[in-house]
Amino acid sequence: MSGKRAAVHFGNERVLFFSDLDGTCLEHRLPATLEREAEQAMGAGIDALDNQCKAQGIDLIRGYITARPPSRIISQKLPDADFTITHNGALIYEGLPTHEKKPLASWLSVQQSSGFYPRQVKDLALTLGKNRYPALKITTIEEVLGIPKHEADMFQVQFCVAADSIPLQRDETPKQFSQSSFKAPQQLLNFYTDLCRQLHAKGISFQSTPPYPSSLKNLPYLQFDISAPKADKDNALAFLMKTLDVRPDHLIVAGDGQNDTDLKINDGRKVIVVGPNQALRRDVAQAVSPRNVVFRPSREVSSLGVLNGLKAQLQAIQEEKSPFFPSGRPPEAAFSSSQAPSASFSPRPVTPRVNLTA
Repeated sequence: MSGKRAAVHFGNERVLFFSDLDGTCLEHRLPATLEREAEQAMGAGIDALDNQCKAQGIDLIRGYITARPPSRIISQKLPDADFTITHNGALIYEGLPTHEKKPLASWLSVQQSSGFYPRQVKDLALTLGKNRYPALKITTIEEVLGIPKHEADMFQVQFCVAADSIPLQRDETPKQFSQSSFKAPQQLLNFYTDLCRQLHAKGISFQSTPPYPSSLKNLPYLQFDISAPKADKDNALAFLMKTLDVRPDHLIVAGDGQNDTDLKINDGRKVIVVGPNQALRRDVAQAVSPRNVVFRPSREVSSLGVLNGLKAQLQAIQEEKSPFFPSGRPPEAAFSSSQAPSASFSPRPVTPRVNLTA
């Protein structure tokens, strides 16, 4: 597909679909060649669903939502998107980011006026670590991944420490750092709590994400995040929903990890859970109405789980009574599998289909 497409209007309603990247759209458990094939199959499948949506009078607006900076998205050659939310919600781009493209100005201004000062946050953390927690080798994700300073997140500081370097107390073991049964070590929790107290005392506006497990350069790390008050995935999604006039029950989100907190909000949104993270599955099952969740099999290739989950959630949206379909029922087999992904799939050019004037 190429060229800019006009949005399909039916009243003021649209469907907004956002997927996480790592572990969700990007399946790192596969060999590189198979991972790319899975991404292409997912992209082709979503294109097919997009065409079926258009035929049914649905405007499917889709995007990615990730902790990655733009440079680590550009290198992936992903299928096209209408929007990309980067840095865990701090910035929003129309379409896929490029080296030349600027983030959405209206959302950027929200972050710039928030009273968050990343340099002060880093300085306080390093001083605290040196003076009170010298055994913890605290660093930042930019330092671990070698992210250039000009691409560092202006509205979030992601602190991390190698899992095998953390001093453990007598009753702690490395097994507690796994995704499925994570429990943060006490010394790291103490550091995180003390840093938050100091930030409050300094009058710095922020929000924080407690320690969680991650993988950086194929090595186990523990991370925690200090961010601007609205620099998170859910606030970014809420901003787009308001700007694009999308109802909460017409938002679909897909993810695989404990830090995908947007999966755990019970406001009517549709949720797709992929991957083997049992703790996430338990949390989502407790937080979200069963009618709004699709749990894909743990062993399924995650990108294809996203595609199958999206198909199910679009069908659920059509089957609900809404202004889309006054009868409350869609035409027969609205989202069929007859349009199979093509083996010759290639990503669409980066041409956003929704105009947002900032």
